[in-house]
Amino acid sequence: MYKPIGRAPAGLPMYKAGRPGDNDDKYNKRGTGFRATVRQVIARRRWERVIAVILLVLVIYYYYPRADETDTESQSEDFTPTPQIALAQNGSTPTDKAADAKEQPSPKAPIPKIIEDGKAAVQDLAEKIAQQKAAARKDAKPSDKPADSTPPPPAPSSLTPSEEKALWKSRQNSVAAAFRHAWTGYTKYAWGYDHLKPISQKGDDWFGVGMTIIDSLDTAYIMGEMDIFKNATEWVAKDLKYDSDYNSNVFELTIRVLGGLLSAFHLSGEKEKALLDKAVELADILLHSFSTPSGFPLASVNFRKREGQNAHNFGGASSTSEVATLQMEFKYLTHLTKNPKYWNVVQEVSRKIGAMPKKDGLVPLFIDPRHGTFLDSDYRLGSRADSYYEYLEKQYLQTNSTEPTYHKEFLFAMDGIRKHLLALTRPSELFYVGELQQSPSHKFVPKMDHLVCFLPAVLALSASKGKRVTPAERLKLSWRDRLDLDLAEELTRGCWEQYRQSNSGLASEIVYWREDQPPPEGTTPSLARKLLKIHKEAIGANPTVSVLPTERYLGDSLVTNVPEGQEDRAEIRPTLRNGTEVDFDIYVADAHNLLRPETVEALFTLWRVTGKRKYREWGWEIFEAFERWTKVDTGGYSSLHDVRKIPPTKTDKMETFFLGETLKYLYLLFRDEDEKEGGENGLVVRLDEYVFNTEAHPLPIFTVDEGVKKDLVWW
Repeated sequence: MYKPIGRAPAGLPMYKAGRPGDNDDKYNKRGTGFRATVRQVIARRRWERVIAVILLVLVIYYYYPRADETDTESQSEDFTPTPQIALAQNGSTPTDKAADAKEQPSPKAPIPKIIEDGKAAVQDLAEKIAQQKAAARKDAKPSDKPADSTPPPPAPSSLTPSEEKALWKSRQNSVAAAFRHAWTGYTKYAWGYDHLKPISQKGDDWFGVGMTIIDSLDTAYIMGEMDIFKNATEWVAKDLKYDSDYNSNVFELTIRVLGGLLSAFHLSGEKEKALLDKAVELADILLHSFSTPSGFPLASVNFRKREGQNAHNFGGASSTSEVATLQMEFKYLTHLTKNPKYWNVVQEVSRKIGAMPKKDGLVPLFIDPRHGTFLDSDYRLGSRADSYYEYLEKQYLQTNSTEPTYHKEFLFAMDGIRKHLLALTRPSELFYVGELQQSPSHKFVPKMDHLVCFLPAVLALSASKGKRVTPAERLKLSWRDRLDLDLAEELTRGCWEQYRQSNSGLASEIVYWREDQPPPEGTTPSLARKLLKIHKEAIGANPTVSVLPTERYLGDSLVTNVPEGQEDRAEIRPTLRNGTEVDFDIYVADAHNLLRPETVEALFTLWRVTGKRKYREWGWEIFEAFERWTKVDTGGYSSLHDVRKIPPTKTDKMETFFLGETLKYLYLLFRDEDEKEGGENGLVVRLDEYVFNTEAHPLPIFTVDEGVKKDLVWW
């Protein structure tokens, strides 16, 4: 019997002889002969075993000639299949028979000599294979991912400007084709319904307002898909009705339907009046939800009854994001109609939230809409709170920086985020935003929703005001804007890693990061820990901040002096391959992917602001993963059950925001800003002219009309 003795050195058998008779001379002689040699060869790795078997067959072939070879003269006398020649197979034909005969062993050569020659050949081939494997591992992507037959894109240095432009134009067209594929599936199987179920090929309603159509309106216009825009606009004018007996969520109706109608109306040159009429009709219905003693809206509204409804869960509470993510849409409607009632009702909500107590700018997840008070709960930037923070800065930008209170509140919230929620992962030292959970006593938890990846885009917009920032201009930014832009890049990297380290190349709904551990006392902290310390110090109006290492961000890499395209080297960022530890865990309840847009929103915004090509490449990899795993051949795309599995199972639902947000941001990410605009050429959508609402519907930056200004509530 053989006993395991632990892991053997490379190239040696995993087991050692351990039976009685180990020291018997007879046994030892058997262990050093021909069969033992073959055993040792075969005991090597699988590919060596194959070679060993081939070698053994050749040896037998050589030592025991066949009868037909000895009885006929058809076989050339000067040809002997040595192991070296057999292994080479494609070697040159001997031309000098006499010289060649001297190099070949005699037919009567002893077996040990043949074995030694064979072992040498095997060893030589093994070394070559090992070298090839090492070279492949150096540049390989995670081995868990399926092989992709598509060749990698050319390195930037190998492309001329015209080739570079053509590359991104082709990728832009690929996204437009994906949008049309999604739209075709919807029109075939779910026309007029809110959602498409692409596997079962039928529609599904949520609020009964054709939400996919409205969420897709401005996407079609931006992509220049004018036939789709025309068909969708006609449906809105003729068939959109708000008469269902559903309790429909005010927040979702505002960001998707009201925002989609207003954006499409503006982009069309304000020519499609039916879109504005339907927006006004919806807004007037939504106003019924504000009929509370506090002025805070209830969670839902019933179209048929024309009255607000409490939430069905959480004791009737409204989430903070639900009451604080209506402002952009209602304010823009006032700008269009000159009716102050839409502006004032949401501005009062913002004023009251501004006066409520907070934890260093952080707000709980729930508000009692009857009394207008916070309910004790978690602090996080994920679901039920995310767009509260988003709309603070976006309202400031939307009204042309004329409401500075919103900007101050955003900076105040960023202080709390840096102080309480910002942390590093292990082993890659990625920046992320965690949570303070209510029980026990608001303890920090390294949990992060994919939704949190909205934050890098808002930070970049806050620092740049939507304009391109060159390396020279970056050095001239205020310390606060530089710090926010730096953090935006760090967080974008962490969001991207959720895709790159996933087996499927797609992120899960939630991850639990592996917390970085402080270095041993007396050791020099890493650059990432030094940067984290700087962010933790950057609190308040006049913080004490160390010199900002902005050179880390001036190139097209997050690591100083690392060429673009090499940031994924294992010694810089550990990766998911060969057993290397990854930065997060995914629990089964959180492993689904809903085709969410937040990471590609960050990539699009960071590309526009910094001009770093890597953000486009990362976006292309995400798009390819969507194409590989979520596309349904008969039309549409589907959410996934579990991104950890290959292949992931589809859930049979295409979320409206896949067309309204995800594909829109990807299309704009790959579109050059100098392209011709209008009609079938589509639009660029410049970030210093528009602000995207939280459903990616671009609304124009405007200045309040003097005629209506005196009737508005200000904060």
